[in-house]
Amino acid sequence: MRGAALRRLALLLLPAAPAATTCINGSDVSLAPRLPKKLKARPLRTVGSDCPKTYVYDIPALWDYDVPWRELHTVSPARIFGQPCGAGVADEFDTAQWSMAMVVLWRLATSARCGAVDEPRDAELFLVPTWPAAKDADAWDAVCDREANENETKALPHLDEARAHRHVLLVGKGHTKPRGKCDRWWRKPRGLLKRATRFAYSDDYSKHGGGEHGPYGPVFFDDAALARKMAGDRVFDDARHFPHLYSVPYPSNVHGLSRAARRFRPPAWRYDGRRRESLVSYLGTTHANKTYAGLRPRLKAACDLRQGLGAADRCERTSPRDDRDACAPKVKNFCGLKATMMRATFCLEPGGDSPYRKGVFDALLSGCVPVLFSQQLARVAPWHRGLEALAGVARGDLDALAHLAGLDGDAVAELRSNAAATAPALQYAVDDAAGPGDAFEIILRAAVAGRAPTQIPIMAPAKKAAAAKQSTTMKDFFAPKPKKQKPASAAASTPAAAKADDATATDATAKAKILANKKEAQKKRALKFLEPIADDEWRAALAGEASKSYLFALAEFVAKERRAKTVFPPPEHTFAALDACPLSGIKVVVVGQDPYHGPGQAHGLAFSIKDGADCKFPPSLRNILKECGEDVGAAPPPAGTGDLSKWAARGVLLLNTSLTVRRGEANSHQKKGWETFTDAVVKCVNRRPGKGAVFVLWGKPALAKCANIDRRKHKVIVSSHPSPLSNTKTDAPFTGSKCFSRINAHLVDDLGYESGVDWDL
Repeated sequence: MRGAALRRLALLLLPAAPAATTCINGSDVSLAPRLPKKLKARPLRTVGSDCPKTYVYDIPALWDYDVPWRELHTVSPARIFGQPCGAGVADEFDTAQWSMAMVVLWRLATSARCGAVDEPRDAELFLVPTWPAAKDADAWDAVCDREANENETKALPHLDEARAHRHVLLVGKGHTKPRGKCDRWWRKPRGLLKRATRFAYSDDYSKHGGGEHGPYGPVFFDDAALARKMAGDRVFDDARHFPHLYSVPYPSNVHGLSRAARRFRPPAWRYDGRRRESLVSYLGTTHANKTYAGLRPRLKAACDLRQGLGAADRCERTSPRDDRDACAPKVKNFCGLKATMMRATFCLEPGGDSPYRKGVFDALLSGCVPVLFSQQLARVAPWHRGLEALAGVARGDLDALAHLAGLDGDAVAELRSNAAATAPALQYAVDDAAGPGDAFEIILRAAVAGRAPTQIPIMAPAKKAAAAKQSTTMKDFFAPKPKKQKPASAAASTPAAAKADDATATDATAKAKILANKKEAQKKRALKFLEPIADDEWRAALAGEASKSYLFALAEFVAKERRAKTVFPPPEHTFAALDACPLSGIKVVVVGQDPYHGPGQAHGLAFSIKDGADCKFPPSLRNILKECGEDVGAAPPPAGTGDLSKWAARGVLLLNTSLTVRRGEANSHQKKGWETFTDAVVKCVNRRPGKGAVFVLWGKPALAKCANIDRRKHKVIVSSHPSPLSNTKTDAPFTGSKCFSRINAHLVDDLGYESGVDWDL
């Protein structure tokens, strides 16, 4: 024990980054350290910081870095980010490509803006370090063989109904690498840990229909339909493998400069309008037996033919593996390669052994526009434009280098400018000097919001907030920029009255412009609120609601409630009823009221609860299942089974009138805008072309909501509510109403469907 402590102490006393040399292409190059010094004590968190407050569990049994969490702030940054590479490259470090978890943890330990909090009661997030040290697949197999993985939930005292979705797990590798006993907390988690948010370099392709070809997706990376389906990660059902998994950027070798270095040089990705030394950079080998193995030799040959040309046509090529033995016996990262990227306008990025290419992030952070050759890779880098033309290279019908050389100057300037705007959000900065918009902080904000990092607005630094453009997402950076209109020159002289009229007109124009800008901003916020809706039919049908003021007000209200209170269902399940039942497939509409307001109950479908939920079984649902069994002989579900997802999958829209509710406060989100939104949903079903549907209205509120249903096209069944307070009351009691057999009779006899609904669960 004493020996281990002395070894750890010796590591802590290592100098931060003394002058040293490294081998670049076989020659020694002097390094010039540009990293901040290690800290003696954790910095105090900045008062009033809006960065999410994160509590980090200290679990030695699951920690494999050689310095414990409580001492991590004393580690020199050179040990986390690697040594600065030098060689005249301002931002390049020898960063281990699997170090994302350690980078995030170290920033939490050393950041004044986003530093970890010590009190769990203050936390918005709970980060669970699970084997955070950077390591390859073999090392993952070793740690995943340990018994500690079996008992992880016992070490998480703050994992409860209210905070389960605020727990975060990080894996600095592809999502498939933690396996074996790690499945307990990663691939197939148990209990409340299913609700935790997970971040890794890759997402589960099998969720998007590509699983038959393996966990990283189809063999052929030119499936445009699949790429569209995968556009933007989203939270998935708790029951799936890798629940709530999002992909995040690799830690590039290029990082934002430290506070001290920023005074002397701009970041590598900045676009200054000047032409670069080369047109194209191509890094890498032929990747024999890997994806695009046939394309790579052709790119290599084409690049070699252009190496001696002028800047407008030149291609530079580097194959790092050719020089591996000349530099070091085990080189994971290749210092000096980014200098090639930093000299080039475009960087060729064909797919590698997986579609999650670290080179895309290296390129953008080097100020080099990545040229992609697959639809799937474009999903990882959705900020790239011009993909459709370049995707043809994989089939051999386009000369990529000639195509790039032929782009006009305005197009190249636009791409470079937008790439420079994108880059800051993809870098894991070495300290707080880069401001609040780096990948480290975006990951924290994404975890709080329950959304993919690529969907989180990039924040402008506080000092520039007044002049900052409206926040946008990384996907928007490569959208075409509107051209600025030159102001018309004023007349040399104008009579006083005309000047007054002009001033009045100018004021009116300015006010109209302000109002138009405000409405546009509100529309974007409303569209952002609807982003979790994954079903294309519903997104198109409800897009018009975004221009209505009520939806903006509702979005603001729900966001405020989620920040201050516990709101059900979790954000990822708010629109679950729509995603589970596409508009064109609806046969039956069941209208509820509020979501359940108890912990673990609501998951977005009216009257339904998740199987195995640790909560009281709702009495209304019990009466519904009882009536269903007595009416149509549906097999009684196992005890505790209350998930109606199978009904939704068979065409039953289980729609609540309000889609959110405050914990323990029934009707708390009524009259905030949800009624108007769900009215729009009902109108969509009422007006859709084709066959009608059966509207099942349990209780007076449901009857009032569907008062304008076209009863010539649709059928309506009315009864009292299934609640024990009303299920036997009124002239049309729910109990004994035989509504399930009546639904099927209407579907087959009156509406022309071949069959009714299978009510078995």
